[in-house]
Amino acid sequence: MAVSKVVGGDETGIRVNGDKAWFWVFQNNLYTYIKAAYSRSYQSIVETFANGFPMSVYVTDSLAAQLKTKILAKQLCLTHLMRELKNFEQAFKSEWATRLKQVFKEAIKYKKQMAEDDYSGVNPKEKEFENRLSELLEIDYSNEHLKLKAFIIRLIKTGVPF
Repeated sequence: MAVSKVVGGDETGIRVNGDKAWFWVFQNNLYTYIKAAYSRSYQSIVETFANGFPMSVYVTDSLAAQLKTKILAKQLCLTHLMRELKNFEQAFKSEWATRLKQVFKEAIKYKKQMAEDDYSGVNPKEKEFENRLSELLEIDYSNEHLKLKAFIIRLIKTGVPF
């Protein structure tokens, strides 16, 4: 897995003999590796993949342990982000969340129809998505709910998810 172009990582809570534990899941296009651990810390990743994924794009949520992993590049998981945006729409009636969710939906739809040549060189459509995302991240969000502000700051700190 350490030589894959793309590796996905996530964790989910479980019970082992009544105690809180975690299933760590790492996957690429060929394999899925699942590890049970009693910790959700970075050490749980290092115990399994000591060198991280230095030649891979790592797709994950924003868990600090995941973000500390040695990687070539990162991409935030759009499924996780879309779930959060849906919650912001429902709980706070956030127009900003609706607009960002639309950008992500269009990007996902475009990705599904991309041809091999679309990946080489400068892709104008990809640049358009990046520009729309940048515009949304540059707006004044001081009047937004604290949870939405934290989400926006996290996106800015961790980089664009495309």
